[in-house]
Amino acid sequence: MKTEKHVLFSIGSQMFAMSVSDVTDVLHNPVSTRIPLAAPEIVGVLNMRGYIVTVLDMRVRLNIQEDKPKPDIDTPMCIVVVFRGTRYGLMVDYVHDVVDFSASLSAPVPPSLDPSVRSMAVGVYQHQKHLVLALDITKIVGISETLAA
Repeated sequence: MKTEKHVLFSIGSQMFAMSVSDVTDVLHNPVSTRIPLAAPEIVGVLNMRGYIVTVLDMRVRLNIQEDKPKPDIDTPMCIVVVFRGTRYGLMVDYVHDVVDFSASLSAPVPPSLDPSVRSMAVGVYQHQKHLVLALDITKIVGISETLAA
């Protein structure tokens, strides 16, 4: 059975995953510089070892209205990905672990999901007691790339 490693993360009580092959770094509580007149989902930019990283707020991107975690938890966290040679940071509440998911155990994305979220999802997995929505980084960053241009 072929498995693929995924980075498991949460926003509010929702669990998400993305392929580990898309992730270059995970940053704890990064400091970014706000960009005037940027789209609401763009938190700002940060300098990571000489690279300028555009940071996207995944709460806004996925339209999650749920409260943020308690301030004593080491959050937020930023998952850094590379798309078409450009680095992007995806601001999430918490990055949990790297887990193996079998492609054959992926369930289809429920039609009841918000269409904008559904367009970014590639499948649903069961992990312990949680359902995990696997996201396609190409769709997340590809759409946001047009906002930054």
